[in-house]
Amino acid sequence: MSQKQAAFETALDAWPAQARGHLSRVPARGGILEAAAVRELRNLLGVDITQLAVRLLPLAVAFAHVPVSRFAVGAVAAGSPRADGEVALYLGANLEVAGAGLGLTVHAEQAAVVNAWMNGEIGLSLLAVSATPCGYCRQFLGELVNSASLNVIGPTHASRPLTQLLPAAFGPADLGIESAFMAPGQKEHDLRLAEPEPDPLRTEALRAARLSYAPYTGAFAGCAVQTEQGRVFVGRSVESAAYNPSLAAIQVAFAIMNMNLSWGDPNRIERIVLVERATLTTQLPFTETFARAIAAESKLEYCKATLAEK
Repeated sequence: MSQKQAAFETALDAWPAQARGHLSRVPARGGILEAAAVRELRNLLGVDITQLAVRLLPLAVAFAHVPVSRFAVGAVAAGSPRADGEVALYLGANLEVAGAGLGLTVHAEQAAVVNAWMNGEIGLSLLAVSATPCGYCRQFLGELVNSASLNVIGPTHASRPLTQLLPAAFGPADLGIESAFMAPGQKEHDLRLAEPEPDPLRTEALRAARLSYAPYTGAFAGCAVQTEQGRVFVGRSVESAAYNPSLAAIQVAFAIMNMNLSWGDPNRIERIVLVERATLTTQLPFTETFARAIAAESKLEYCKATLAEK
C-alpha cells in the first residue's frame, strides 16, 4: 500500500461504517462523489452540503503530493445543482514537483476546480478548503463564471464570499473578455492537427485542446498522458486574467491523475502528448520541464494544431 493510500484509509476510518462504502470508491472515481452518493451521505449523516464538504476535507488532504513543502492541502468543490437540487462533489489536493521550479505546483483549490470542469460542470456552488486560500488561488477562482456568488469555506469552517477574499478584483472584464471560465454554452474551438494522424492518444489531446480556456492568448492546448498499463489521463489549459495563476494542460492532466490513488509510479508513464495552437505563447518548454521532472522516462510528443478559418 502506498503512503497516499495509507493516508486515505486512515482518514476513511473516521467515518461511520455505513458511509465508508460510498467513500471507499472515491479514489477509483478520480476524487468524485456523484450527486446520488452525495444525497445518500447527507441523509445518512444528517448534514447539509456545506457540512459534508467540510467533513470530506481530510479525505481530500490524503491525495496531496507535497515532496517540497510537506504542507498537504485538500479542497472540495461542489458543482452546479441538478434538477432535483442535488450536487456532485469534486476533491482536489496540492501537487508539487520535486527537482523543479515552484511554478510547476498545482494548488488544491485549482485541482478541485479543474476536477469539476473536466467532468462537465458549469460553475461551482461552493468550495471548501483545509487551509486559507492564498492570493494566487483567490485570483484563479476570480476567473470563474460565478465568482461573484461563490462562497469559500476555510479551515475555521466559516463561509466567506470570494468577493470578500478578493476585493477590487481584476478579472476577464478588465481585459475586454465577455465570457469566463466554466461558463455554460462555450463552444469547442475548431482545431485541426497540422499533420493529421490516426493516433488515439493524439486524438484525446486534440479533443482536450478544443475545450481549453485560453481567451487571452488563443493558445489552446490539450495534453494526454498514457501509463504503461494503458490508462489515459487528459488535461486542458486554463488561462487567468492575471496570467501567472494559469494552468498548463499538462498540469491539469497530472492533477487529475493525482486524484487516482492507484496510478502508481509516475516514472512508468509511457507517453505524453501535447497538442497546441501556439500563438505569442507556447506551453512546450513548460511541458518539457514538467515531464522531465515528474516522468523522466516518458516520451513527450508535440503536435501543432491550427484553428480553422470561419
